[in-house]
Amino acid sequence: RASHVALYANGAVAHTFDVVKPLPPPGPPDPQTQLVLSIPATARVRAGAYLVLVIVNGQQARHSPPVVLAP
Repeated sequence: RASHVALYANGAVAHTFDVVKPLPPPGPPDPQTQLVLSIPATARVRAGAYLVLVIVNGQQARHSPPVVLAP
């Protein structure tokens, strides 16, 4: 299963990530409902508000939850 996450802000994709992992045990009963995204410092993601776009097998998820990243 190919999973990607993009952070979307100001009308454009700000960053994309292809390293997405399921939650560690004892994760949710359906491991596809929650994922962990580690953002390395080298990605230089700016603090701010983003929508999280999740793409699995080439299809974007119906919901794009908002997140606020802080330094």
